[in-house]
Amino acid sequence: MEREQLEMQESTITQPGRKESEAKHMFKATMNDARLFRNLLGAISSLIEEADFTAGPEGIKLRSMDPSHIAMVDFEWPRTAFDSYESTANTKLRLSVSNLLKLLKRTRSEESIEVVFDDTNKKLNITLKDKIVRKFITPTLEPSTEEVPTPKVPFSARVKLTAASLRDIIDDAQAISDNVKLEVEPDKFIVRATGELSSALIEMDKGSDAILDLELSYTIKCPACNYSGTSAAPVKKCPQCSSDKVTEKREPAKATYNLNYLGEIIRAGSGASEVASLEFSTNMPIKIEFEMPQQGRLLYYLAPRIESE
Repeated sequence: MEREQLEMQESTITQPGRKESEAKHMFKATMNDARLFRNLLGAISSLIEEADFTAGPEGIKLRSMDPSHIAMVDFEWPRTAFDSYESTANTKLRLSVSNLLKLLKRTRSEESIEVVFDDTNKKLNITLKDKIVRKFITPTLEPSTEEVPTPKVPFSARVKLTAASLRDIIDDAQAISDNVKLEVEPDKFIVRATGELSSALIEMDKGSDAILDLELSYTIKCPACNYSGTSAAPVKKCPQCSSDKVTEKREPAKATYNLNYLGEIIRAGSGASEVASLEFSTNMPIKIEFEMPQQGRLLYYLAPRIESE
């Protein structure tokens, strides 16, 4: 059963016995491109159906885990990315993203969208304007008290490429297997997928049209103080104790990820961005970040699938 009901009216929406002007709006924002707003929600919905948004003076933020706690989405849309934005204090709104997407299914780029939170009734008012004006009301849900921290994960490899190329690569891998192995060498990005009957090997050299940037860090170890870390460039001394007895290796980064999750993330993110970055280390979570305009942020973390020896 749906947890929310959407009300749609072509006329001005008011409540019986109460003037619309009496409502206390804690948050109001407008965008001239309603389809972009819908695509941003679509990127979030790839992992979660309900989400806690925080609308504050600096913009809208969201950080949430998927129900299985295998993946996380971190989203920020600053006030400068809106055409108009008003918020005097942090307001936490729990919304059904899936229901919002149903409501915005037929939005067009030439439509503008206005989103207003009615604090008195705890409802979200959405207005779409073009040749006609469409107004929707949807109730908010009880916010969660769970706080999701930012993962602290060291990354030794980074690949920046076009989102369209990344989507094609993942689609090819998903046609063969449920998992994909990503590898980064000093001058190459490698993707492997192996199924019961078929396998795929995709290689992209640094400097190719699809690869915008590729970095592989050096692994630094110091026997004097037992320091272990990474560096983008060779080092002559330990960054912790300054000993010159350091050893450094530039080993390829390799990790395997579930394509059901990764495929959903890539397809959703590529709908809202043209450039993506992958960061990971051997058998560690991957960070997938999509470049957004106006200093916006859309990134995901996905846990690795540890292969048995």
